[in-house]
Amino acid sequence: MEKLYQALELSQAALLKKNPQEIAEKAGALWHKDTQLLSLNYLNRPCYLQLPNFSFVQSDWLSLKEKIVILHYLIDERKAPEKSELLSFKEMETGNIYFPSFHGRVIQPLINAFASFPQELLEKVFSLGGEKSTLGEWAVQLPVFPKVCAFFLLYPADDEFPADLKILFSGNIQKFLDTEDVVVVSEEIAHRLINDQLPIG
Repeated sequence: MEKLYQALELSQAALLKKNPQEIAEKAGALWHKDTQLLSLNYLNRPCYLQLPNFSFVQSDWLSLKEKIVILHYLIDERKAPEKSELLSFKEMETGNIYFPSFHGRVIQPLINAFASFPQELLEKVFSLGGEKSTLGEWAVQLPVFPKVCAFFLLYPADDEFPADLKILFSGNIQKFLDTEDVVVVSEEIAHRLINDQLPIG
C-alpha cells in the first residue's frame, strides 16, 4: 500500500510541472480556472482534481489504483504511435509478457461470470455508459477515458468450443497508458462489472 501512495504522489508531482489547460486539452478534460478544478470523465462519470496538488475531490467511488491510472492518463508523456485499428492486449508493448496475468485477472473472471449470461454483461456495460458494438453479437464498447475506449467481445460456449472473451482497445491507448496500467484499469473494470460496484451519478 505504501508503494501505491508513493506512486500517487509522484504522479501528482509530475502533473504540477504542467499547464492545467494544456493537460485538459490533450486528455479531453475540462479546466475550470475560476475554481482551480480539472474535471475528467472516467467510466462516464466525472472525476474532479483540485489544484494546486491535483488531489481528488469526492472520489470515494475510486480505488487507489484507479486514481493512479487516472493521473498517468493525464500526464500523457508516452511516445507510442497512435494506430487507427484496434489493439489486442498481446499487441501492446510487453503485452505477451503480461498476458498470463491479464488473462487470469481480467479475462477468465469475466468468462466465469458472464459466459452463461451474455445479456447481463451487455446490460452492465450499458449501465456504465457503454453501447453495442458492431464487432459481434455479444460485443460492447465502453469509454474508459475521453480518448480511450475498450471493446468486450463475448463468445458463449457451443457444441465445439468453450466460452471465450476478447478485449480490444482503441489504437491510441499506449499514448496515454503503459501496459501495466492497462492491466490495472481492466481489472478494476472487471471487478466493477462482476460485483455490481458500478459508479452512479
